[in-house]
Amino acid sequence: MGAELEFLAAVAADRAEGVLRGLPRSAGHGDSLTRAIRVTAEQLKSRASTIVTGGPYLPALERVHARDLQRLASEANVLHQLLSAYAGDVGRTDVPVGLLYLIDELIRDLLPSGADPILHLDSSNMYSTFPVFERAPHILNPAAHPEPHPVVFNVPGLEPANALLSPILAHEVGHTCWRRTVGRDLRARLDLVAIQAALQIGVSAGANPKELGTLFDSWLVELMCDGLAATLTGPAFLFASTVFLPAAGEAGIGSHPYPLDRLAFTLQILDRYGWTSVLGGLVPTTFDWCVQSAANPHLAGDPRETALRAAMAIAQPAMIELAEEIAVNRLRAEDFERHKNDLFSYLDLGIPPSAPSGDDFTAWLLVASSWLHEIRIRGDGGPANLPAIASDPTLNRFLLKSVELSGIARLWRTHGTSAP
Repeated sequence: MGAELEFLAAVAADRAEGVLRGLPRSAGHGDSLTRAIRVTAEQLKSRASTIVTGGPYLPALERVHARDLQRLASEANVLHQLLSAYAGDVGRTDVPVGLLYLIDELIRDLLPSGADPILHLDSSNMYSTFPVFERAPHILNPAAHPEPHPVVFNVPGLEPANALLSPILAHEVGHTCWRRTVGRDLRARLDLVAIQAALQIGVSAGANPKELGTLFDSWLVELMCDGLAATLTGPAFLFASTVFLPAAGEAGIGSHPYPLDRLAFTLQILDRYGWTSVLGGLVPTTFDWCVQSAANPHLAGDPRETALRAAMAIAQPAMIELAEEIAVNRLRAEDFERHKNDLFSYLDLGIPPSAPSGDDFTAWLLVASSWLHEIRIRGDGGPANLPAIASDPTLNRFLLKSVELSGIARLWRTHGTSAP
């Protein structure tokens, strides 16, 4: 065997071994990534060894073997990058347990095939999710590893435990839903002829057809994710998205629908599940501002804008129906109304709400109730109060503790024991 190949094999094996040395020892959320990287790194070492010892040395194949070994070293580098980025997030214990319960409930609600969450504190003040294996499918082949697969949940690094904004994570999990089956399922339901006709009007008015098609695809994904989040979390998504987007202000044409159009879509979904009269009765000032804002979007008259908004209007009924089929544990106004007095009594006293025997206070019922209760006790002064509510550290800590205790009670009941 040539000295060059032996050297390249040693390099590839050493880099794979470096990855193995860096594997975290902690277990818990995210350790499916550790297992997948361990298996893959060991395979890289074995393949490097096989190239130099697995058969007779053939000079004619030396360059082929050299390229194979260089590729193995590059693959080890990719594993190193993934491990460096997320090793510290595996089995992390430096966040409230309630946040982990909330994410687990979100996965149960929207990802029936499951996911192994990796909670990552991001430098961006944004929320996002992505399946890790999709970052390197040629190295970490999803089919080669047992489910559930790891999914990264990026949360703002300076405020990771904001329970009141957690409905934004439901939107982000929607992107993972889209990649799995929702995108295909939605397109099969769309009236593509009517949508194409709406887009063609924009093209006839001067819009670039390729750009318009790209924007339509992007808007479709984002609005479908809004539909899933609003269906699952109810008015909690209304208030969280109003703060986080934010709903007010000018908007330009880009990868996302206009914030006020997204607000209008959310209100449409809430009305479907009986929330209009409830919100109008409990927080009339704030709710009326949402309704009036959604009814008066800032439009520029751009042909792309006109075509995209018309196409989205055609697609929305299919989105709403599909979201209802997926979010089977959706939050309806009747669920809230049935427990409102108990919930508000506990919240008035500053005691984590406890569900009656045999019933459940889901995370999203708790989040929505906390929003509504806090808006009321602060006088329902309109939208200006919402950012301060969302960022209240005491309220968020209390809410996460409530989610944690509710999750523990559910575990007791699941195992056939009455909750303490």
